[in-house]
Amino acid sequence: MFFHARQAAPDALEPITDLALRFISANYFNPPSASRRSARDAHYWKHKHLEDQREFRALTNVTNALLAALAKPCRIQPFKSVRLQEAAQVRIVRFMATHVPSIDLNRHGYRSIVSVQLMLRKTSNELRWARLQALSWPPWKEDKTGMDTHIGPEAGRSNAFEALSRMKEVGYTMRGWEMVATAYSGWDTDGSPTVQTRQYLGPFDDWQAVTVLWASRIRTTRTLREAWAAFQAYQTSGCKLRAVPCQAMIERILFAMKREVEVKAQFGERYDHTRPHRLAHTWRPGQDEQEILPGEAREIRPSPPSAHQEIYTRTPPPTLIEFLQLMDEHKVTFDAGALCHLLPLVGDWDSGVALLRRSRHAPLRKTDSIFQLLTSYERLPASLLLIICQFLLHFPAKYVSTPRKERGHMIRIDHVVLNNTALALTFGILRNQQTYDGSLPAFMFMTMARQAGLAKYDAPAVELATGQTGLVCMGDSFGEHAAGISMYKPHLDRMTSLRLALELLATTRERQQTVAASGVSRLLLIGFNAAQAARDVLIQVGDRMSQHNSKHLSADGIGVLVKEAKACLEYVSAELRPQFFALYGEHATRPLRSSEDPSSSFCLSLALGPTGLHAAVRCFGAANDMAGVVQLIHFMHNNWDKLAVVMEQDRGGKAMLRKTMCAARLFLDIGWDAFRRDWSHHKVLEAFQDACTAGQFKSGKQRDKMRNLVRGMKAQWGGWPTTEDVEMYILNSKAKTKP
Repeated sequence: MFFHARQAAPDALEPITDLALRFISANYFNPPSASRRSARDAHYWKHKHLEDQREFRALTNVTNALLAALAKPCRIQPFKSVRLQEAAQVRIVRFMATHVPSIDLNRHGYRSIVSVQLMLRKTSNELRWARLQALSWPPWKEDKTGMDTHIGPEAGRSNAFEALSRMKEVGYTMRGWEMVATAYSGWDTDGSPTVQTRQYLGPFDDWQAVTVLWASRIRTTRTLREAWAAFQAYQTSGCKLRAVPCQAMIERILFAMKREVEVKAQFGERYDHTRPHRLAHTWRPGQDEQEILPGEAREIRPSPPSAHQEIYTRTPPPTLIEFLQLMDEHKVTFDAGALCHLLPLVGDWDSGVALLRRSRHAPLRKTDSIFQLLTSYERLPASLLLIICQFLLHFPAKYVSTPRKERGHMIRIDHVVLNNTALALTFGILRNQQTYDGSLPAFMFMTMARQAGLAKYDAPAVELATGQTGLVCMGDSFGEHAAGISMYKPHLDRMTSLRLALELLATTRERQQTVAASGVSRLLLIGFNAAQAARDVLIQVGDRMSQHNSKHLSADGIGVLVKEAKACLEYVSAELRPQFFALYGEHATRPLRSSEDPSSSFCLSLALGPTGLHAAVRCFGAANDMAGVVQLIHFMHNNWDKLAVVMEQDRGGKAMLRKTMCAARLFLDIGWDAFRRDWSHHKVLEAFQDACTAGQFKSGKQRDKMRNLVRGMKAQWGGWPTTEDVEMYILNSKAKTKP
């Protein structure tokens, strides 16, 4: 049950813990009271005492094992769900302390508690200590004002460090695992400070302790040069070069590469050089700025402003290729887990191929074409298949469709035939193969949400006519109409991707697997892109017919386009919306009828954050699904106690909630024109201002009902968005791109 909760429903950890404790209380160690004992039964009670001792040892092992089960990270948003794990562990520790006699923590129990504490956000005291750490290395405490002089090193003892201290006080020696945990908790083994870093620390053997300790020293740094200095210290220590420290160093190199790309891509004052990967956005409605200190995120930090604060290294930090050459010299390779962790961080194709060539799997090192491995997936192990699919989905536009003679069976979704690209082949694997890694559907949703592998809107007409790129195979799907409607291939790709995503969701649920909250948000984004494309088709076809400019389109071709567009919009309201609410409740498996109350009660089955709510408003609004937006607002109202808990765990959760409210009002005021792909921000703003001036709104009475409902939640939601809030939301939404 704990395993299933970690995989699918982290919010069920506490109820399952209560159930387990009730079972333990009823079945383990119930010693009789002293009044029930008698001298006549002395022989019986002697043997009963021995039996109770055995039962008590078993009880100790069971309760500590429960702590260990709760220490493993959840698959769904592991760092956000750690608060639920901590709350469940508190229940067990309270049970152990109040039990008569009390139950002691063993080494595994202490380690489990420390492991959870390492994953938690910094407390207020830990944040204060992090702000006082110097920019030089080691990051000793540095007084910012005269009031900081009374703060000593004891203020830098994190909760994880305190738990390790309690463990040492009761008599447990500090082994390799405890030394690594100490490094992540903010202090190195020599007593010098490190950067307290959020990290899951799983079990490992004592003979691996030195290697894992050096990896922790590399990860608990802030800049690339600090990480390189730690790696050089590892080299000079005399230890043999191993994969784990190399993986930690490559992480820092890849994050530095990502930061460099983002700095070059930005201009003027838009990039905030004091934060890693953070843009200095202008004000947004309800924006709450939250400081992100070192160790709270994995990103690399900028170099100190002064050269005196920069750490010295014998050589400058290497590039990725230079470091991989160093690995080749020492014959270091990566296993499947390391590659799965590193590949999402890679920013270009060549760097990804270079990493795959350092795999321990011989097929990846020796093959000339990684893409050809995917076509023979039946002979690949699940771990290797995950690596290949993950990499190809990261760069889905790298390959065009393979020739027909190599294609084999066509991959279809209804009447639409897919090109034999990585996106379609991965979908075929998920649909046909029963055994695969559970994280593979998440990569599919992520790829389609960012419209990767789909034909671009601004692609040349010659490229669209060939039909070898993108998702849909035009010739096999539409026959004689393919040439006439090829200019709409980008739209058809996005509409087909929604069908693909819905079928993938159905397959995932049939196999008793769960889509994470991030996957739900991406599914809604896929629906938003599809609805935008469908609306664009209807508008363009209507304009062509009204202007009698449809000479390149036959009547049958127009009929095909209109049919596909209307079917796509119907998919959003008739399939995507019920599927969305079905993920969070048992009573929303079908669309609402006109006679039904949209405020039906729901039971959350997984955590839905403000990002998912905002994506839902945009998706339903782009499809002109008024009932969906109304149902969503009622859903938020009825389940606010659970949604509020999730929002508090999100950085910028309050700001995203206000964006959700602004998007809802914008749609209620001007309808689905709010999300037209061909309208600029200024055009949307003009339509909104005209509606407010005239007092004529698309939703009519529904707007008044929703406004009253939102006003009733003013303390929680901030009230009904003002006109200025919505105007700022329009102007500060992401720039409309045409991928």
